Amino acid sequence: MNDNTVKAKPSHTVPQKIVRILLKTVIGILALFILIILLIQTPPVQNFARKKIQSFLSAKLHTKVEIGHLYIGLPKKIVLENVYVEDRQKDTLLSGGKLKVDISLFKLFSNVIEINEINLESVTAKVKRQLPDTVYNFQFIIDAFAPAKQPQNTDSAAAMKMSIDYVTLDKIRLVYQDVVSGSDMDVWLEHLDTHIDQFDPASMTYAVPVTNVKGIRARIYQKKPLLVAEPLSKDLAQAAAPIPINFSFNEMKLADIDVDYKNDVSAFYTRLKLGDLAVHSNNIDLKNRIIDLQDIQLNETVALITLGKKEAARVVVKEIKKEVALEAQNDWRIHVGIVRLDNNTFQMDDQNKPKLRHGIDYAHLKAEKLTFHLNNLLFSKDSIAGDVVKGTLHEQSGFTLNTLQTNFLYASNQAYLKDLLLETPGTVLRRSIQLKYPSIESVANDIGKLEMNIDLENTRIQVKDILTFAPDLRSQPAFSNPNAMWRANGNVSGSISNLRLAPFQLQGLHNTRLDISGTIDGLPNINQVRGNLVIRNLMTSRSDIQLLAPRGTIPTTITIPENMNLRGTIRGGVNAVNTNLQLNTSLGNASINGTLQHLMNPVALQYNVKVGARNLALGTILQNEASFGSFSADLTASGTGTDPKTARAKFNGVIHSAYLNKYNYTNVLLEGSYIDQRAVASVNINDPNIDLSFTGSTNLTSKYPSIHVDAFIDSIKTKPLQLTPQPV
Repeated sequence: MNDNTVKAKPSHTVPQKIVRILLKTVIGILALFILIILLIQTPPVQNFARKKIQSFLSAKLHTKVEIGHLYIGLPKKIVLENVYVEDRQKDTLLSGGKLKVDISLFKLFSNVIEINEINLESVTAKVKRQLPDTVYNFQFIIDAFAPAKQPQNTDSAAAMKMSIDYVTLDKIRLVYQDVVSGSDMDVWLEHLDTHIDQFDPASMTYAVPVTNVKGIRARIYQKKPLLVAEPLSKDLAQAAAPIPINFSFNEMKLADIDVDYKNDVSAFYTRLKLGDLAVHSNNIDLKNRIIDLQDIQLNETVALITLGKKEAARVVVKEIKKEVALEAQNDWRIHVGIVRLDNNTFQMDDQNKPKLRHGIDYAHLKAEKLTFHLNNLLFSKDSIAGDVVKGTLHEQSGFTLNTLQTNFLYASNQAYLKDLLLETPGTVLRRSIQLKYPSIESVANDIGKLEMNIDLENTRIQVKDILTFAPDLRSQPAFSNPNAMWRANGNVSGSISNLRLAPFQLQGLHNTRLDISGTIDGLPNINQVRGNLVIRNLMTSRSDIQLLAPRGTIPTTITIPENMNLRGTIRGGVNAVNTNLQLNTSLGNASINGTLQHLMNPVALQYNVKVGARNLALGTILQNEASFGSFSADLTASGTGTDPKTARAKFNGVIHSAYLNKYNYTNVLLEGSYIDQRAVASVNINDPNIDLSFTGSTNLTSKYPSIHVDAFIDSIKTKPLQLTPQPV
């Protein structure tokens, strides 16, 4: 072998060196990056960073900034503890025990803020807006970090995207003072945790599946008017404006909330002590005004509203009523599957209105032990409906509701209470009440168009409960006894102008009972009323009639029977009525059978009736038992008019017995007429002690009328007739 021979090297030596160099470089960079990451997470480096950040912020903001502890856990976690920031007035702006943020730091370079979790604990924030500059005390922070000139963003895709998944707040205090809005509030939050699916402030879209709030103590004091009167056009525009927020949630729970709101300017005061509130949602679509909730539960809550004696308070009431009425005109659709309200209290006190001495005072209301359970509650623009499965309350007026169950509907053309059961200590209402009408406006103009179907079963109503809702009836004698009961049973159906009673039974006062069936047409026009009624029983008493009759209408010289019972039929109306009635009383019986026409016109009145009396105690009735006694008779009368100048009449009958001046006359025949102001009457008496007949006549057209009598006297025995002390 030749020593000068050189061994050839492989041709790939240079590329290998390049690869080695690149690998070492990459490894070095990675090692450096890892080293930096590790160093950043060491306490000395983080303490160094804390001081630098603290110094930078203090210099940048020209105020005191302190950070007690900083922890950065790349690539996501940042923890700040014992943070303190002053405002420019040397007052606390922010002080916090712990701020923990789980954020994807590397995504910030992609113009994305992705916050996985935010935890705030023991944080106090004081927000102020004071004179003379009227800017918020944190405005200097915004100004310090805002660009000198805001570039116009022509590319919507370049907008920063932001998302927040979980937020937890514990022991948070917010102090807010604003001279512009006149607000002064101090709010303490014990705990809040929420999960956020979508957080897009740019499009105002927020989806918050779960939120839990517990332990709020809020004192809110406002020094400017709560509401001011605004033009109707402005309120209409605001009510009709679309709602720009897209907000949805699945579950929201609030517990142990105490909010105290005061506004001395508007004299409006509110106190809310919320026990616990839980809401589960199916769908929230504010743009289309649709709210669909799975359930709502509110327990152990006290709500108080007070309106002071100021004109501004009246403005608040008027504006709230106006805005509620305008908003109700929008096509809202609200559905709640289950509503459970248990043991709540609501109190309303409007000091601008005097307190009522009796009954429920809606301006001074206090309802305690308020419990309502409803299913399938539906509210829309023109209707509200649902199933009430439980209802109880006690109102300070003394009204107590023990039970309420019903399926209810109130709509633009009908309303009903089906399967009704309402109970108070004295009242029980059962079955159903249904109303139909073309529209609310049409009924207001013509109540005769109102159709009803009232089906009551063994119902009783205590007068006390009636007076609760109609206290003005206390002045009526019929409602003088609060413990009295009214009982009803039966069915009333048809329209007001065509009512059907099939049958209907009513019992009230002391001894009054009504059992009736038939039809009543023509209401509410009294001149067109017609009836076809069968009175199976109308029983009443002297005491009840005295309660119902207006004072002074019953002469003191008349004694009403102690008990009365009326049976029979009535057909017709004020223009023509046919009666067949039998009245039985404790002072005798009476009957009337016949026809009467034009009852409302005395000149045109026509009648053809038969009247009977059996053992009427006229002496007791007329309070003159020395002169009168029992009376029995059958009389028939027909004629027209009641004006003596134009009236015409004929009558005949028999007096079976009439006790007069201590003698009982029998078999007295009567017959007569009144035509053209000429009266003719004949009497025929065939009694054991008097037998006579006579005919008398008179002409009332002359100035001094005379009486002409033709008489035939068979015999008169004066002593039995109590005419003389000795026989004649």
